[in-house]
Parts: sequence; structure tokens; C-alpha cells
Amino acid sequence: MADIPIEKKSNPWWLWLLGLLLLGALGFFLYDALDAEDYDNMDTEPETAVVVADPEAEAILPASGTLTDLDIFLRVQEPSAYTGRAVDFDGVYVPRVPGDSVFFINTPSQGIDGRLLAVLEGLGEQQVGDGTGSDGRYNIDADERISLTGTIRPLSDERVARWGLTDAERLATKEVYLQVARVTRNDP
Repeated sequence: MADIPIEKKSNPWWLWLLGLLLLGALGFFLYDALDAEDYDNMDTEPETAVVVADPEAEAILPASGTLTDLDIFLRVQEPSAYTGRAVDFDGVYVPRVPGDSVFFINTPSQGIDGRLLAVLEGLGEQQVGDGTGSDGRYNIDADERISLTGTIRPLSDERVARWGLTDAERLATKEVYLQVARVTRNDP
């Protein structure tokens, strides 16, 4: 037989590696460029839940006297129409406490969407603070169930500034708050 010399061609493996790296970089830049549109259109402010008012809620609430159903009150279109009305809410939930004397209340069916600002005004509490401690007779904490009485009051710019409410929190108030006269904790 004849001896035929066969030369083994070397396969430049580093070219394959370089090609794969370039292909990966191209894929990354394409993904980033296509995904950047989502970030450009994204709001930097957190979303604020807006409660859709229930036109039938007005008919359910009593025309006069004490309001006792927070769930229905949170669904009315114009809560400012109830300014000056007494309330007696039992077993309401405290989802958030933005200050020492300022907290939000709602019902389990409303979740985070519906809420009413409640303020311990004139009960020995400070009006400022981060809500992490007690400076008076009451210490309201998030995730508590409470019962309270009080009066629906109009919200003013001066009160918003004094209580340190954010724009999102003010929007959630629907321009009214509950001036609390008495609060008691419900047993778990």
C-alpha cells in the first residue's frame, strides 16, 4: 500500500469561542433594547388604588343619624356629603399607620383599595411622628382590628401638611377623615 501522508487540519477553537461570545453579546443587546421600551413607559410613582364608587351605596346609608357600616361608606361617590355625621364602626381593620395619631381603616371586603383616614385628634396624642411608638393613651398598630366612634370631617391642606400625608395618601382619603372620639381594640 501506498503511504499517503494525511495532514490533520487544526480547528481554531478560539474562533468558535469568540463567535459564541459575540453571538451572546448581540442577543443581550437586542433583549435590552427591546425591553427598554417597558422601562421608559413605566411610572416612577407607586400605583394608587382608586375605589370605584357604588351609586347604590348612597341609597343604603341612612339619611340621618349615626353611620355604622364602613364598607358601604367607603363606596359612596361623595363622602364629603357626610361631613359632620357621627360614626360608630365595629371590627374595622387598620391596614396602615402613617403617623402617631394618623391611621387608615377599612374592612376585609375593601382590602387595600378602600380606606378612610382616622385621626386621634384631641385625645392626648401628638399629630406628628412616624407611627412607631406611642406618645399618649393610644397605640394603634397596623393589622389590628378596632372599634371606634367619631365624626366625619373635611380634610384641609393644613391638616395634610401637619400629618405628613403623601399625595397618594391624600388621594385615598376622598377629602374627608374620621375625627376619632373613642377607640377600643377588638379581641383577636
